[in-house]
Amino acid sequence: MSRSRTLGRRVFDYVSFLAFRGVSMAAGLYPRETMLRLGDALGLLWFALDAKHRRLALSNLRLALGAEKTEAELRSIRFKSFMHLGRIVMDLARAWDITAADIDRYFVFEGEENIREALAMGKGVVAISAHFGNWELMGGHALRHGRAHVMAKKIHNPHIDELIRKRRLEKGIVPIDVTETSLKIFKALRANEPVAFLMDQSAPSGQGIEVDFFGHPASTYTGPAAVAIMAGCPVFTFLSIVLPDGRTKISYGKIMKLVRTGDFQEDLAANTRMFTKAIEDFIRQAPEQWLWVHDRWKKRRDAGVSPR
Repeated sequence: MSRSRTLGRRVFDYVSFLAFRGVSMAAGLYPRETMLRLGDALGLLWFALDAKHRRLALSNLRLALGAEKTEAELRSIRFKSFMHLGRIVMDLARAWDITAADIDRYFVFEGEENIREALAMGKGVVAISAHFGNWELMGGHALRHGRAHVMAKKIHNPHIDELIRKRRLEKGIVPIDVTETSLKIFKALRANEPVAFLMDQSAPSGQGIEVDFFGHPASTYTGPAAVAIMAGCPVFTFLSIVLPDGRTKISYGKIMKLVRTGDFQEDLAANTRMFTKAIEDFIRQAPEQWLWVHDRWKKRRDAGVSPR
């Protein structure tokens, strides 16, 4: 990359950071309902301007749900998913202003008996999660049940990444970068704290295996299954869904029974399939709330297999 392009990127990153800080400050000044309306406008603008991701989202939807929904239904889900993402951005901007006093206004909790049962085992928890619902408000867990860790990729903009990391730590959510050593994961589990894995993104070569997702092979991270098998800790789904009244329901699934045959590779594959199916089942509840703009079947496309 040339020096001028590097400088241009740095300027763009800083201007983007200032814009993000501005939106964050505005989020604290206006009612949430107002900011969500602005989120709708942002989603509409993104939908209008980003032809690449419009095409990708529809392609993914045709692949995943084309056999059970009409073309009109698929296009409706696509449009709603962009609107949903606009709202997520606005909620992210104000997420760190939420306190324990706001719990009932922002959250509904489901399956809390499952996390209590899991933590009572004293081995930590592997929490299977995804970019679904309002994942940026999953920090509501820490307000209710204490500190948690989440595996996360760094954001390309270093200024925004640093700010979000700092705010998450303040709220009891400890990010573990996916490139960091696994020692941090096992340290958290030994402290009897949950570690959440967002495992719904395409895994690069060497970090995953192909398992069915909506009936089609998708490269999927095996890390969550490997950690659960080696640590012997309980596993459940840790997912959210946005309710019609705007609140986020944080759902703790029932503790899963891991496949343990003694063959590590077979167990790794079987448990990864089980975790992926659990995510798929949850997405089916409200498909417009999943990240269809992500290239989940990237390896399929790279191999020249068209979903159409």
